[in-house]
Amino acid sequence: MNKRGEMHPLDLSSAYDELNQAEKDAIAYWIEHAIGKATKNSNRTSYGIKHDFERDGFYLTNGQFKGAMLVAGYQPEDAQELNWTFKIKPYKENRRPGDDPGWFRIGQDEPTQQEFARLIKLVKDAEKTTFLVLVKHRQERDTHLYSLLATGQEKAKHLALTQFEQEYAPDELTEWKVIVLQPTFSDQPTHVARLDQEL
Repeated sequence: MNKRGEMHPLDLSSAYDELNQAEKDAIAYWIEHAIGKATKNSNRTSYGIKHDFERDGFYLTNGQFKGAMLVAGYQPEDAQELNWTFKIKPYKENRRPGDDPGWFRIGQDEPTQQEFARLIKLVKDAEKTTFLVLVKHRQERDTHLYSLLATGQEKAKHLALTQFEQEYAPDELTEWKVIVLQPTFSDQPTHVARLDQEL
């Protein structure tokens, strides 16, 4: 939530629409094979379960996962909450050694694992490039470096600025400049570093 109590775009379920079809297919398959219906709400929220998905799959935002749950037919207890809860439970037989009992995991049987691996490969093969993006203050020496997966430079700039705004809530975004430095070879969006020297 921002200072006005508004939900950030990355936390809105409509963020799901920004995923490509390969990503949507992989998430749908994971939800089908990792999440079971229950009569009471899980203590684990959408934000926590999206991290469970990331252990097996790829990075996605809280809002994207919320949207995927809606598409899969799950309704939240309170859609006004930042992190949603659902009437769901994990499959005990999917648990790995060392897992928390509340974690959601996809099945370990060979057919399920092979199909999910195929879907993940399609995601990785999608036409996206990882860009190194700098968010730099126009007057001061405060700079932030991001590595982001995007379909082009303008999309990478937008994602970097959105993530920066979510993390730091600056008073005026116009005081910050966004620069694409180069493509990289990482496959996960991340905030690489905060740099305090002039670039």
